[in-house]
Amino acid sequence: MALFSLLLVFALERMLTKTRLWRNETYLSPYYSAISRLLKFEQRHSVLMMYVIVFIPAVLVFVVQTQVENVLFQLFLGTAILMIGTGCPNVRTAFKGYLQAANRGDMEACDLYAQELSYKPDSGRSFGQHIAWINYTHYMAVALWFIALGPAGVMLYISARYMAVRLVQVNHSLTAQIFTVLHVLDWIPVRLTTLGYMLVGNFTDAFGIWGRALVDPKISAADLIAKIAKASEVVEVGAQDCTEEPCTMLKLAKRNVMLMLVVVALLTLSGWLI
Repeated sequence: MALFSLLLVFALERMLTKTRLWRNETYLSPYYSAISRLLKFEQRHSVLMMYVIVFIPAVLVFVVQTQVENVLFQLFLGTAILMIGTGCPNVRTAFKGYLQAANRGDMEACDLYAQELSYKPDSGRSFGQHIAWINYTHYMAVALWFIALGPAGVMLYISARYMAVRLVQVNHSLTAQIFTVLHVLDWIPVRLTTLGYMLVGNFTDAFGIWGRALVDPKISAADLIAKIAKASEVVEVGAQDCTEEPCTMLKLAKRNVMLMLVVVALLTLSGWLI
């Protein structure tokens, strides 16, 4: 079922523009606002409350998926939540706008679209590396948590990701703590993702960086994605070309998604996955 859901969702996500019904903020925004008011989270600044808010959606989905044994219902639930958690229409629109602006030579518009994509030039990462990171957080991480824990895993990851965005927006005192939660949630998925980068890219140049990351628990997921993506795909561009590098990194990420689907298919055929 995991393979079918992944194939269906990735195909639909590429062909269709998601309506609000299939966007995670449609559900997480009212949930976060309501439960924050109920628990007075923004006034109390409790770490325990933060964990409760993040875990409640995942626990509820886990209870439903374990208590209802109907196969068709579980397939529908998993596919629907994966569809909601995967991708981001706003990000896709902004990136297309960036490419169109770059093709017509409008560098000011490119900068505006890059800002819309939350890219910070002083981050030490290129725009292409930032695109690889966005692809990871909206596709690979969600898919890997789905493979591991089903729809409950998807809810856990996107709930933590959404809370991080909300806390950053209001400069909340628990921002560091929620990023610690994300660091833990990303630890295994980001290493599996970057392993895929090496297998579909330049394995030799990237392996040393990846190997050191295995014994370095402090390296951030974003930095690891940036370093391995850069080492796995050599890009030589001119000074005026601002599309080659992000497009190359995006192609690397897409090849990695295909590799993941192939691995899931093999595990399904061998009986390791259902």
